[in-house]
Amino acid sequence: MSSSAVTPRVAGGEAPPSVRPTGWWGMVILIATESTLFAILISTYFYLRFTSDGAWPPRPLADPKLVNPLVVTLVLVASSVPASLSARAVRDGRSARARLALVATVVLGIVFLILQWLLVDSSLETFRPGDHAYGSIFYTLIGLHAAHVAFGVLLGAFAVLRTVRLDRTAVLTVRVTALYVHFVNVVAVLVFLVLYLSPRG
Repeated sequence: MSSSAVTPRVAGGEAPPSVRPTGWWGMVILIATESTLFAILISTYFYLRFTSDGAWPPRPLADPKLVNPLVVTLVLVASSVPASLSARAVRDGRSARARLALVATVVLGIVFLILQWLLVDSSLETFRPGDHAYGSIFYTLIGLHAAHVAFGVLLGAFAVLRTVRLDRTAVLTVRVTALYVHFVNVVAVLVFLVLYLSPRG
């Protein structure tokens, strides 16, 4: 059954502002589920930290450097700007502007993944996931977040294709893509604070 068959209508054929499409709620539920997963992993990080003997990260590892991870995180967080612009553009019926903003969102996501891989590759020269609990949770958080960003890139690319013909489904696709991008970027900030800043506390 199509969403138009179950969504209440008002004058002019538009749904009331208070009514959200099923796809929007689906994305909200997905984000809630993934937020729980990251909350568990972040809790695990601090559990391991405060139950481990000795320094954290374990010596001879030094405290993680801040500058490069901060730059990489800011690259990703910046993608929230074009994502928001794309949602606004489809709301106004400007498909070309929406596509351009989505392409910028996708490009920033790809740049983040490349830079993040370079950071991880550099870290692997110093410690690996199997070396200790710190290495295990460090790479788990980094890897899981990168996987979510990769999914966001694919979702953004799909949204670009959907805006070729700007219908209700295309508008919804862009809106949920922007919502997901914002979620991934919030997680990026949390991962940075946990993995790179908190060991200095």
